[in-house]
Amino acid sequence: MNERIALEEEMRLKKEAKAVEERRKIEVRRMSERIVLEEETRLKKERWLVEEQMRHVQEKHKMRVKEEQKCLPEERCKRMNEQNRLLSDKQEKLSDEDMEVSQAIKKVLVSKSEQVQMLSVDPDGVI
Repeated sequence: MNERIALEEEMRLKKEAKAVEERRKIEVRRMSERIVLEEETRLKKERWLVEEQMRHVQEKHKMRVKEEQKCLPEERCKRMNEQNRLLSDKQEKLSDEDMEVSQAIKKVLVSKSEQVQMLSVDPDGVI
């Protein structure tokens, strides 16, 4: 009888140990699930934050591009005006040089004309 009681006690203790082990496994599984859920939530929040940052950067980029596009015609106009000014300065300079050349040609022609007149007056004259 003592053996039987000892066997029953041993069986009861094994059952209790098995039940305790099962409860521990269930608790570990629940904790693991909670950790996984918390990690998924953290990742979702992080993903959302990154997407928000990307949207913010995209908006800033769009605004900057719009500003640049607004400025482009003004810049183009400024560059064209500057180029036109440089061209007109260059043309004025060339015109001044042309005038100097044409005046020099006139002087040479007048000088030659005077020489021709002098020769026609005195054909033996030395020039």
